[in-house]
Amino acid sequence: MVIIMPTNTDSCGTQATCVFRVRHRQTYDIESVKEDDIVFNFLIGGDGNVYIGRGWDQVGAHMAGYSSRSLSLAFIGSFQTRKPSPKQLSVARLLLEKGVALGKIASSYRLTGASILDPSVNAYKADALYQSFSTWPQWS
Repeated sequence: MVIIMPTNTDSCGTQATCVFRVRHRQTYDIESVKEDDIVFNFLIGGDGNVYIGRGWDQVGAHMAGYSSRSLSLAFIGSFQTRKPSPKQLSVARLLLEKGVALGKIASSYRLTGASILDPSVNAYKADALYQSFSTWPQWS
């Protein structure tokens, strides 16, 4: 299973800003949340780049009850009403295809939104983000 979620930070449109957002999130996760590293497997920037968090082979800490059996794609920004950029969606598709090709994601993977799995957590709310994936065949 691949879980789509927002970082609920400011968005970014340049590599410099996206790197800053990722580093800031990593610092927050380590110092405030007391995790070993950033909680996400991958982060998708508005600049069209993928930023590696825990990567393919390390279990994330993105969602209680699901982290050990899923990968997380965290879109940098807040997406309750604002949709992700076409660049973000395109690179997400490429990353998922690469994961399947590398054998890191099953070809029959399920793609879902964090708030669909746990609607009680406000931090997972990102209606415009999830709506952007609603036509993808893996979405559930």
